[in-house]
Amino acid sequence: MEGFDKSTYLGRFAIADRQITGELTLAGLQSSLYVWSFDQNLWGIYTELSRRSTGSDVIWGDLDDLTRVSLIRCTMREGPGHRWRRSHSETVYHASIFPHYIIFGEQILAPAEETIDSIEFSIDDGNALFFDSEVFGQLIDARELIEQVVQRQKEQISKYTEEPEGRSAEDPESDLRETEIGPDPQIAYFTGKWEVFSTDTSIGKVAAYRSTSSSLGDPEGVSIRNKVWVRVEFASPVCFEVAIERMYTAKGFLELIAGRPQNLTGIRFRLKNQEASTESFRVYACGAPQYERNPHEGGGLNYGDTLVTIARSSGEFSGILSRWIERNPSWRSARAQFFSNFRQSGYDPNRLVSAANMFDVLPDTALPPRTELTQDVKDIRNQCKRLLKKLPDSVETSTVLSDLHRLGALTLKKKIQYRSQRILDLSKWDLPSLSEVTDEAVNCRNHYVHGVHRKVDYDKPGVLVFLTQTLEFVFAVSDLLEVGWNVESRRLHSHPFGLYLAGYRGGLAELESARLSSRQSCTLE
Repeated sequence: MEGFDKSTYLGRFAIADRQITGELTLAGLQSSLYVWSFDQNLWGIYTELSRRSTGSDVIWGDLDDLTRVSLIRCTMREGPGHRWRRSHSETVYHASIFPHYIIFGEQILAPAEETIDSIEFSIDDGNALFFDSEVFGQLIDARELIEQVVQRQKEQISKYTEEPEGRSAEDPESDLRETEIGPDPQIAYFTGKWEVFSTDTSIGKVAAYRSTSSSLGDPEGVSIRNKVWVRVEFASPVCFEVAIERMYTAKGFLELIAGRPQNLTGIRFRLKNQEASTESFRVYACGAPQYERNPHEGGGLNYGDTLVTIARSSGEFSGILSRWIERNPSWRSARAQFFSNFRQSGYDPNRLVSAANMFDVLPDTALPPRTELTQDVKDIRNQCKRLLKKLPDSVETSTVLSDLHRLGALTLKKKIQYRSQRILDLSKWDLPSLSEVTDEAVNCRNHYVHGVHRKVDYDKPGVLVFLTQTLEFVFAVSDLLEVGWNVESRRLHSHPFGLYLAGYRGGLAELESARLSSRQSCTLE
């Protein structure tokens, strides 16, 4: 993650009411706090460290640069142990601890207290995701404006600086000397539009803003660099874990719009009543996953690949984001499974099984009503239950009773069919036989989970991928369409959903060619 001057810090850390020397290393999943002491009576401290291996506590420290740190959710990585130093005839006691989060600031943080007003984060595709071609630019032929710009610059310089005594504007060293303008002047500019979008949501006000850094001019030229930050501002202060959870909710939606998982490049937050002049708390997320970028794609995201042009359609985007977040509490379990798949780079049976299972944990509001049984069917079901309950308990009777209890409930196939029909109803896409494809995806899931006889060669290249992509497409796109995504306003280009649509008929043909005859099916089984 960016924004940290070095990767190793020395300091003193408080454990079990004692101060211990330690070395804090920032290295992603290999991050650690290595502590040591020469005190032979400190075994109680290491007992305390072992107790904290559940990650339920925090360690505070003061670094050698006077920064204060709070280490959140610490677990034991190695030790405790001791080592005999023969040259000094002494024993060194030591342990290595893994903190999930490290918070840098001017004061320590009590993570369980509701003190955080807002949290900000940046992602590696942020500038492309929030791209606006009109905010930054360069005027190549600036002959009509350059004199005004130069004069204005001189006025600003004279306002804030004073010439040394005895120096005049004609002096070659003077900042106010006459500026020679060449035949081909150029002007680089930023329009000053800081905010990209802002909207109220159920987790707080979510906004994105530009943060620029620039050089006033030196022998290498002049530059205006930009980095977009996303802020979640809470209606009332929250604790650290809630702030992080809400940050990841907003990040997940941006990943969906971008079409690929995002690397966190920065996290920072502010406390309730914290003065604007003080620096934000900076967070190093030790366990944050790192996603590799394809070097053949230049490592960047093309803003034309996003599901919404955010800067140009901030109103549409704000509405979608707000409604998507509003339904997140009831969709959280299903979406968690989706994003677990979405952030993977490969396809295997486990990913398909997970993709199918996420429809089973959708809330009732996302599914059609349960089928109402006729009275005759209810009577037969009840008679069967009474007969089965007279039998001795066994796995078989319990299974049948469970099946009778679920009679009339939606099957997995029906749930997915309903979600796929939502796509056909809310878009103009031509997706022939979509329900048949989702049914086959469930058959594939049942084959890998229950060993059900298969009628399709799922090992044939492309088949498993197509079925998995279909389930993930149906899940995420039906969700987006229901919260107001205007699919007709975008060409999806190389977004995964666009690639799926472009290759749908080819995938359908591959699936048909993989169907087995009865003899082939028996041979494969």
